[in-house]
Amino acid sequence: MRLVIVGVFAALVAGCAGQTPGGDMEEQQATLAHRPTIDEMTARYERMQAELRQRLVVEIGISEWVKRSELSGSGCGDFPDVPAAESRRLGTWYSPGNLPDARWPRALGIVTEVTGAYGFAPPEIIVDRPNDHTIVGIDQYGASYEFGTAVNTVLGVSTGCHLNPPESPEP
Repeated sequence: MRLVIVGVFAALVAGCAGQTPGGDMEEQQATLAHRPTIDEMTARYERMQAELRQRLVVEIGISEWVKRSELSGSGCGDFPDVPAAESRRLGTWYSPGNLPDARWPRALGIVTEVTGAYGFAPPEIIVDRPNDHTIVGIDQYGASYEFGTAVNTVLGVSTGCHLNPPESPEP
């Protein structure tokens, strides 16, 4: 089942929310020019991730978070004619152990509240069974997050497609 969840999340991330802008290079560039830069969005989502981790430890009592992976970047398939377009996968975090079912509704409320304040739509429930829960959410730029618990509790965030600042190298 975890492979299915990973596959669904990967499809969401790879598709930048499934919104293909189309058009020529100038139209794609114009679409991206109206968005914040990749560095701005990375900083924003890192703040969101930190707020989520902190609130879940303090308010739910889960174990401290451990960073599982580092930030990575790639080009954007939805903007194939804009080589400076980039999406990033922020570091993935996990909290050792399962989040008990009795605390899941409160954790879900915290995640929904915090991610909503950062512009994410209400989450979609991917898995909801005893001792195994996963939700995903997407924002207007195609960023996505996954929050779930089974053996461990996991939080991952990927940006949508954004331009690099002029001084940044291309992916």
